[in-house]
Order: sequence, then C-alpha cells, then structure tokens
Amino acid sequence: MTATKVGGFSPLPLAMVEDVPVSKPIHLFHGTTLEAAEQIRTTGWQARDLSGIVEELAARHEVEVGAVIDDLRRYNRFMFVEADRGRVASFAPNYETAAGSWAQRAPEVEWDALWAIWRIKYSGETDLYHWNLDVPGHAWVTEQMGPHHELAVIEVTLSVDNLLHLDARAGGGRSPITPEILGILSYLAEVAVPLPFRPEGEVRIHHVERRVAWEVFAYWLGLTREEFIARDKAGIFGPGGDDHEGKPRWWPLSVVNAVRAHADAGGICCTRG
Repeated sequence: MTATKVGGFSPLPLAMVEDVPVSKPIHLFHGTTLEAAEQIRTTGWQARDLSGIVEELAARHEVEVGAVIDDLRRYNRFMFVEADRGRVASFAPNYETAAGSWAQRAPEVEWDALWAIWRIKYSGETDLYHWNLDVPGHAWVTEQMGPHHELAVIEVTLSVDNLLHLDARAGGGRSPITPEILGILSYLAEVAVPLPFRPEGEVRIHHVERRVAWEVFAYWLGLTREEFIARDKAGIFGPGGDDHEGKPRWWPLSVVNAVRAHADAGGICCTRG
C-alpha cells in the first residue's frame, strides 16, 4: 500500500484518504483573542509587525530587546523557526486544537516573548526542554496575559475551489494544498493561508474561556498535589475541563479567580491540611 506524505509529517495510508466533493464545505479554525477576532471579521487577516510587539513587551518589562530576541532564537520559537510567521493566517482543521491550544497562547508572539522575559528576568532557566514544565512560569505568563485578552476561535467556512485557489499550505513544511491532500485535511497540524486574507464564506466567532491547568491552580492556592486532588475529588472547585485523551484537567480562569478570591478572604476551601 502506498502512502501520502505532507510537509514532513508521517505518511498516511491511502486507505485513510477520502475523495472530497467540490461542493463539500470545509471548516477551518483560528485561535486568537476576542479583540483580534472582531477586527478580523471586519477587515480580514492582515500582516503584522511581530518585532514591534516584542520590542514593546521588552521595554515594558525593562529587559533588553536583544536578549529577548536571542532567547527566542535559542528556544526555536515560531517567529524565527517559520520565516512566514506574521505573513500567513494559521488554521487548525478542528475546533478543539484551536480552542484548547492555539487560542490559549494568543497572541502567540506575546506568549513567546513573555516566556523569554520570564526566563531572562526571573527563572534563569537554560534547559531547552524544561521550560514548559515550569509551573511558576506558566502562572506568571497567565497573570500577564489573562487580564488583557479574552479569547476566541474564528471559524471560517470555505468551498473546495476557494481553498485550492488561496495558495494555502499544509503543516510546518508548507506543502501546497492540492486535491489529493484535501482527503487528509483533518489529519494536518496546520493550514496556512497567505495574507492578506478575507474569506468569502461565513465567518463565525466562538468565545473561548482561558484555561488554567490544575498544576497552576494548585500553585496559586499554595496546595500540594495531594491536597489539591483531595479537594477536587470532593467537588470543592466545581467541574473542571475534561481530561479526555490523557490531557491534564483544567479550569476556566474566571472560576480560578473566584476560588482565589475566596481563599484570600479566608475561605475554608483552600486552607492547608
């Protein structure tokens, strides 16, 4: 059996590839901030000056911009790994990836820059692979971004003809999207569309809650893993996000903030022991 290979991804058996009718609508999802989503619905996607965002954040946090850029290069962050970052609109082929991953880091360049600032100014972390396990770092970055950005997913509906004529690209390898690739669209990590881009079809905006992983929630409350799990099992924090597919449990930031306020007021939910 032969296979199809797309942009550096593992080949998929042709048995998994389906013929996509020209009339079938294609739904793509873009994770972003609510403010950006409203602007995009009006004007479409436009190219952005990512370096200017990094410079503004470095100045605000009193860190040399050159140090931030060096850190982003060292840690192979997207604005340097992918040369077209800021000049394409990135879409996921499913809602959950856009809502649970991409939107949670939006704006992505700000998220990356804040992590660089955290490493430079506070943690001193130099391990290339440990930083994403840094719970205090996640807590700090969330506190910087959470109050300033509500999150959203933009859902775009395109026809097959429309998608094929956009010069859209698949995955990190940016392979052209051809009729052969349409059948495995749902398996792709990313669909990138050159800017400017204003879709002709329907554009819908879905509000998304900012998600706080249980480790960060416990860190903010000063609870050990065991203490937090015991309170979670007792239902003290209310229902968290699904932990399906082995993903960690999470709570909406609005719920976490309410629990933290209760704890600060001496609430019994979060006392030690």
